[in-house]
Amino acid sequence: MKARLLLLERENNCRKTRLEERQDAIETLRREGTLRMERIHEEMADLAAIGFAADWALEHNKLVNIHTDSQSSIEAIKSVEPKSEFVNNVKENTHSFRLLVSLTWVKAHASNPGNERADRQAKLATTIGQYLDFPAPYSYVKLKI
Repeated sequence: MKARLLLLERENNCRKTRLEERQDAIETLRREGTLRMERIHEEMADLAAIGFAADWALEHNKLVNIHTDSQSSIEAIKSVEPKSEFVNNVKENTHSFRLLVSLTWVKAHASNPGNERADRQAKLATTIGQYLDFPAPYSYVKLKI
């Protein structure tokens, strides 16, 4: 099978092919036993925020209504069998705390002040946010190796 090589621009201006990136990923897994995602998928970030809010509600014993424009996150939490351990943990937390936590979908880009502020904060977090450590989805690991 012919390998299709895609050139990718790296932060340090060197270029690596997709094949070279996969080889690097395999070597990192072999050496360190971990694989760091260079970019977090938007749904993962939304799920992390929902998980943090659920944890905060339990810790402070407060009622929390989480408004999200992420239909895919809501569907992942409602799914019968989540495909990842991370999604399953968020699902368990939101269901365990259902007396404290409710989840509501809001339309994106509909001039909802709370949602607009959340979007601004999410963009800011991509530049000055802290590193989050959670398992990479199986699909990401499979793609990398």
